[in-house]
Amino acid sequence: MEECNSTSTPAEPRQKPLKDSKEDEVDPTQCQRLIGSLRYLCRSRSDLAYNAGMMSRFMEKSKVSHLAATKRILRYLKGTLDYDILFPANDKGKECKLMGYTKSIWCSDAKDIKSTTDYVFM
Repeated sequence: MEECNSTSTPAEPRQKPLKDSKEDEVDPTQCQRLIGSLRYLCRSRSDLAYNAGMMSRFMEKSKVSHLAATKRILRYLKGTLDYDILFPANDKGKECKLMGYTKSIWCSDAKDIKSTTDYVFM
C-alpha cells in the first residue's frame, strides 16, 4: 500500500457495508490486524473513529468489500499524514476558544439497530 493513491475521504459517500452480502470472504486475520491498527490510531486521529468502528463490526466474517473499505481508510491516512490540529498560544491578549461539535445517528444500522456518535473539538 506504500505506492497507492491517496483519497480525500475515509469512506465512500453513503456507504452502508452489509454483513450478509453474497461476496467472497477474505482472510479474517488480515482484516483484524488492519482494523486493530486503525483502532489504535483513533486515539490520536479522531477523524478515523467512525469508519474504524464501522469496519470493526465485520472483523469476524470479512468480505471483499469490507477489506476494500478498510484499505480506503489507509489511503485516506496516506493523504492526511501532514494534517495537524494546532491550538495557538495565547498571544497579546487574544482569546483562544475551544469549540466542540457532535453528531448522533440513532438506529442508523437497521439490521443491528445500532446508533453512532461522532464528535470533534476545535
